[in-house]
Amino acid sequence: MQTQCIATAPLAHLPTPRKPYFIKTILSEGWARADGLLDIRQEPLHLKNSPDGLELARAITEGAATDRLPVVYVSANDGNEPELTETDLKKMAWDLGGVAHVVVEPDRAFSFQLAGMVERGNVYGGALGLIIPGKGVTRRLLKGWTLPDSASLAREAARLAIAMRTTMPSRDGWNWTRLQEAYTRALRQRERSRIDPEEYERLWQEELEAKDARIRELEQALANASDTAISPASSEGILDDDFISALGPEIFEGEFSDRVRAALEHVVKTGKNQGWDKRSLWLFQQILKMSEPSGRAKALLSEIRRATRDSKRSARELPRLLEKYGYQPPTENKHGRLHPKPGYQGLGSGPINPALTAVQALHLRGLLPLERGPT
Repeated sequence: MQTQCIATAPLAHLPTPRKPYFIKTILSEGWARADGLLDIRQEPLHLKNSPDGLELARAITEGAATDRLPVVYVSANDGNEPELTETDLKKMAWDLGGVAHVVVEPDRAFSFQLAGMVERGNVYGGALGLIIPGKGVTRRLLKGWTLPDSASLAREAARLAIAMRTTMPSRDGWNWTRLQEAYTRALRQRERSRIDPEEYERLWQEELEAKDARIRELEQALANASDTAISPASSEGILDDDFISALGPEIFEGEFSDRVRAALEHVVKTGKNQGWDKRSLWLFQQILKMSEPSGRAKALLSEIRRATRDSKRSARELPRLLEKYGYQPPTENKHGRLHPKPGYQGLGSGPINPALTAVQALHLRGLLPLERGPT
């Protein structure tokens, strides 16, 4: 079921439609059907610290637990509690009932076990994660300068969850415009042999008007989607878009911010022994806490592994892969050399042979955990 506000005058201010009492009643009575592995409800779901709870958390983190609604995942902080109070959790779940699921982690031990199951791709340390079906974690929120308390953190998570759900496809279900369109079509077909031409023409015009309204609605939805679409890299990265444009093209979205974060992580780990002062190290730690890696380096590593799985095909697959990430297609035979495209500074040239892996060519080692990096 969809609700919408329709303007009756130009430049009218359209408020966010409230949830009808009928929908609240359906959720309160437990009549809503399940969404994948989760029941649609308006109370927070507290995961249990058990094997079944861990498997469910893994499915949620990977975006495989739900089919239609996003998930707001609330991780446990260092005190083994969610960052939000129970009052904030209940209010957020009530506001997002039928729009998004609210899932709460039991404790930090659960978080550490989950990290080993999803290659550290989970939400942890008191952060709130927004998870889209089929994609996984796309956004993380932490308390900080812009979100100083649990209430503001909950409000921002709810706002982003609603924006995500608004821009997701509905898959099925009719809104009022589509219902009118289907009704007039069915009525016209049923009464076709019993009504006069003028009445038939009137029904036909009503159907055309319904179609025009549907077209206007889709055009408005497309315009709204471009305004409200959430880009995890641009909103969570350290560098802003103008600064990135001045540096040149990235091999993947969020690359420059990821490399800056990797450098800061290295300094934080080794800076004390290299003479860095406490104030600088504190600042670097805060920057790391206030930002998130894009996660695209790990996704690129998966592509590299697929391209190099078969040694007989790697000489053909590697150039194709590197062409997508800053390299020109080779002009010689399959044993020719790769050269970076103009503007991609720092990518060196090299021969296409098994010794040149895509990880080395793209200089990804600094962005990947050493214990999980390719040998």
